[in-house]
Amino acid sequence: MVLGFVFWTVLGLWFLFWRKAPRRDRTAAALCIALAIGFAIQAGYFGVVARDRYLIETQEHYSYTLFLRGNWTARGGVVVPIPTDEILLTNLHVDSGDANWSLVDTVHGRGLYVSFLGFANLSADFSEFSPSGRIRDDTPTMGNQTYGCVRSAYVFLEGPRAVGVSLYIGDCSLQMAAYPGWTGGEFYCCPPVPLL
Repeated sequence: MVLGFVFWTVLGLWFLFWRKAPRRDRTAAALCIALAIGFAIQAGYFGVVARDRYLIETQEHYSYTLFLRGNWTARGGVVVPIPTDEILLTNLHVDSGDANWSLVDTVHGRGLYVSFLGFANLSADFSEFSPSGRIRDDTPTMGNQTYGCVRSAYVFLEGPRAVGVSLYIGDCSLQMAAYPGWTGGEFYCCPPVPLL
């Protein structure tokens, strides 16, 4: 598009200033300048589209979502895994329910302590421009890789009864029932299978 713009501009100027048939040359020059303007508009449009596409493709997105389900009438607490890079929890917030949270150190590693009543849903999203690909480590803490794309996970519960825990950290998901004290579970961190 840019080359077309340059070509038609040069040709239009040639007709306007260097040719000697004034009437036909002005018409040809006007036509060339109109084509040059059309190519300039298209070049600008395609440039903006290419830039926007580049920004979208180089944007990295990380997510953290926690669902807690308990049948309690008293406040209880649970410690769950977090991403290794804690900056991914920068905007952690409560989507529904009554909950307070803090980051804590445990015997199994760093985790998120959530004090809640009955149920709670928390989430955090983090996006950044990263042309070189993923640079943040969203690997879950409080566990190790056991086999394939399965990781062990530990959850600590202080409360009277079991609580349902659904935790999603990027491509990793944990579904388990946590009982008072430490409970072991498994994260499934396999990337999604593309649909055919």
